[in-house]
Amino acid sequence: MAFKTLEEFLSLFGEYELTTSGRYKVRCRSHADGEDKTRWSLSIYQDHEKILAKCFAGCTIDQIVSSVGLEKKDLHLENGNNNHRNLQNQPNIETTYDYTDENGNLIFQVVRYKPKNFKQRRPNGKGDWIWSLYEDDPEKPGKKKIAIRLVLFHLPRIVEAISKRKIVFVCEGERDVLNMEAIGVYATCNPMGAGKWHPEYSQMLKNAKVIVIPDNDNPGREHAQKICQSLKNIADTVCLLTLTGEGVKDASDWISSGGTKEELKKLISNLEEWQPLQEHVENTELDEINVTDLKHRRDITEAAIKALTKSNTPPVLFSRSGSIVRVEIDEEDNPLIHSMGVDSLSGRLDRIANFARIKNNFTVYIPPPTDVVKDILSLGRWPFPPLWGISQTPIIKPDGDILDQPGYDTETKNLYIPAPKFKLPLISETPTSSDVDAAKKLLQEIIIDFPWENESSKTNMIGAMITPILHLNINGLTPMFLIDAPQSGTGKTLLAHIIALIATGKDLEAITAPTNEEEWRKIITSMLREGRKLIVIDNVRGKLNSTSLTSILTAKKFTDRILGMSEMTKLPHRAIWIGTGNNIQTDIEMMRRCYKSKINAKRARAWQNDKEFKHPDLTKWVLEERANIVAAILILARNWIKAGKPQPRDLPRIGGFENWVNTIGGILQYNGFNNFLSNTDEMYSSQDEETPQWLEFVTTWHKLYEETFYTTQELQDLIKTNTDVVKIIPDGQGKFINDEGFPRKLGKMLMKRAGTCYENDLSIQRGDPKRGSFTWAIKPKDWKPGKNAQIDLNI
Repeated sequence: MAFKTLEEFLSLFGEYELTTSGRYKVRCRSHADGEDKTRWSLSIYQDHEKILAKCFAGCTIDQIVSSVGLEKKDLHLENGNNNHRNLQNQPNIETTYDYTDENGNLIFQVVRYKPKNFKQRRPNGKGDWIWSLYEDDPEKPGKKKIAIRLVLFHLPRIVEAISKRKIVFVCEGERDVLNMEAIGVYATCNPMGAGKWHPEYSQMLKNAKVIVIPDNDNPGREHAQKICQSLKNIADTVCLLTLTGEGVKDASDWISSGGTKEELKKLISNLEEWQPLQEHVENTELDEINVTDLKHRRDITEAAIKALTKSNTPPVLFSRSGSIVRVEIDEEDNPLIHSMGVDSLSGRLDRIANFARIKNNFTVYIPPPTDVVKDILSLGRWPFPPLWGISQTPIIKPDGDILDQPGYDTETKNLYIPAPKFKLPLISETPTSSDVDAAKKLLQEIIIDFPWENESSKTNMIGAMITPILHLNINGLTPMFLIDAPQSGTGKTLLAHIIALIATGKDLEAITAPTNEEEWRKIITSMLREGRKLIVIDNVRGKLNSTSLTSILTAKKFTDRILGMSEMTKLPHRAIWIGTGNNIQTDIEMMRRCYKSKINAKRARAWQNDKEFKHPDLTKWVLEERANIVAAILILARNWIKAGKPQPRDLPRIGGFENWVNTIGGILQYNGFNNFLSNTDEMYSSQDEETPQWLEFVTTWHKLYEETFYTTQELQDLIKTNTDVVKIIPDGQGKFINDEGFPRKLGKMLMKRAGTCYENDLSIQRGDPKRGSFTWAIKPKDWKPGKNAQIDLNI
């Protein structure tokens, strides 16, 4: 059989549709495609005089042609007829929609075909079209990238609407936009339909009054929710309006049924601003899980996990530390990470799927089976995105890009949840010197009213303010920040409060220092499980000394037993620690994990200060200026990144915190803030009571007894005859010089400091045993065992 056109061949398969690629799709008669159009598997197209066909279900070309009574030779058009051309070359265009820049210059077109179909094209600069918005990405071989700037439909009118403070209606398609404009309102849409909203579009609606109108179907509702989420904190206001009525599927249907501008005004008069759903479910038509049809619990578990995964867009369930977690917002708008238990996961399943059982030939709906819920929780691995933490400020990436769209970021694995009404000002891609100067001035203004003891304390405070905002750029741990003062009432807690306001937009949530290790571990575990970004220990009294706290400051994970259970949990540690107090005392192990700022009013009753402050209500001012303050911090960070991240010079090395020193120190130093961490040696000296004692003791020991090895019993006999030496035995242990247990006590003290090198280049060294006891001597720092070893002549 010979065919003159491709259409004659297509008619053998019944109904067919034209695709955006210029090919046709039909139901393959060689296998059962069914009646569902989404399962049409046979693609047919023409290459010159030959008809080509491909079945994506795997049918061969012989099977395809024989299913309609043909042979392979019938796939050649009669006389090499090439009158039919692909849609791309000779399209049946119904209309075109121009997408332009703000000045009306054409960027690309959306082409609408009849029957309904869409394709995009862009000018090639030669009077013709390129039928794609993509081009090869030279940096990623085999990958494509957008070749042009994507914009919203009728962008010049959007600019006009924003300048006039007019409402902009966001619809789903160009036809809806044109019909909305016909009744006298401003409207727009994004190209390519539902699910194709990009963050760039939100920036085009910055400071606009926006009302989103969804199509009345599941993809349309989901699309509208994503637009609202993206516009939150960018547009001036965001509202959602669902148009209803018989047969109304979109804005065009509503207008066709008699909708007018006046009717629209009535509908929007009482609209409330859109608020994100705490648990948004993608599909309102719930999946049904029939437990009778599934033979094994593992099958029901698999079906339940599929339903959870399907409904997890945008994500509300995450994986963290071997648990399924979700983020909950408390009554004060604080986001907290909570692990899902049996009850909470069962509730989630009940909202996203219908569980059913067949009983006596009737379908009975049941709650999610408890054993299935427990089975899901016990798996240990789930198809949910990992959650490292929550950020309440925009995230600046290592390359300088700023992520200011609320939601989950797959690259940093963080959830950005801004405080209500937080709107980040526009930040230049390459900050100018005036941008940097203004940013520095604003940060300095925050702390202008405080009585700083020195310049290092002031710069360290600025470092502490920017650390929570740039935490994700550090790629490492951060030392604890101590805010110190010689007396009460100087503003230590207020400074901690300011850091918290900048980082979270919320009031300070401080704790007091626990009195024992068990309480320390409980607090640390509780705070890390909730994903706290900032942990403030206020008004430290006594000595800040905790093995758990010392350990967590230099650890990326913290392991502890879950309260009330025998189960252990391993929690990621990304918190920033702050402590306040009067003349805070720590041991040297704790102090080398800290940096400090000190304020000193140098007057009695510092709180009764009659000084005129530039900002009498500092917290109110910081809260009002928070967006500008965060922007200032990001400007300084971006300025440093664009310069190639120059490393700081002459900063002290703080072991375990090198990335923090290089990042925060680099940003501060490059932008003109000096004296960062220059008070470190002074801080160490003020807290190190032990080293001076031992230095004096070691020096005297070496002077009197040279480098000879002695047992602690022999040392006791030597020392107790010299009252001057007895007085300088560290930690006041000289008063026990005549006790029988003194040699054992001295041995423990020496064992703890074996190998320690002091400023005089001498060290405590352990020698070979003598009469069952170790021997001890003071040796040069480069001494090694076996070199000049003393021979035990005691036979």
